[in-house]
Amino acid sequence: MQVGANVFWAALGGGISTLIAVLSVEWLRRFLDRPLLKIELSPGFYSGGPEIDLKDPTQYGLYFVARNPHKVSVTVSAFGLAYKAKDLGSLEIPPRLSHPSPHEVAGGKSMEEWFPLPNLLSALREQGQKPSALKSVWFRSQSGKTFRSKIKASTIRAMERAFNAPTGCVG
Repeated sequence: MQVGANVFWAALGGGISTLIAVLSVEWLRRFLDRPLLKIELSPGFYSGGPEIDLKDPTQYGLYFVARNPHKVSVTVSAFGLAYKAKDLGSLEIPPRLSHPSPHEVAGGKSMEEWFPLPNLLSALREQGQKPSALKSVWFRSQSGKTFRSKIKASTIRAMERAFNAPTGCVG
């Protein structure tokens, strides 16, 4: 009778251990395959032609980049910049025609948008704000999940220089 009880408890313990192992592996698989975007914002020049004019403020802007490191696709419906003060909300950036909204970012791929800095600076001036009032860059998926990243201090400094320059250009 004692032997039967030991076999029962051993079998029950083995079954529970197997169940915990299977659930742990499934949770890890779902965690690694969840929708994810790594967000980045950086200043840079954009030129449709062979030459870049460093004095032309309309060629200087911001690159919004969303990288998808996982296998699951993410459909981006909007992106923009958020203020430090929550009551100010955020600035939504209109997408270019080359990447109409919504735009699918497949697993292992990225999406890059460029926006002219003079347009952003004029929007900030209209709201009585400066680039230093900005906190983060965000991309929102069609399912409603928002992916954020803090704006680097060097990017804020570059925007501040352009904001304070009489020509609206960094150079």
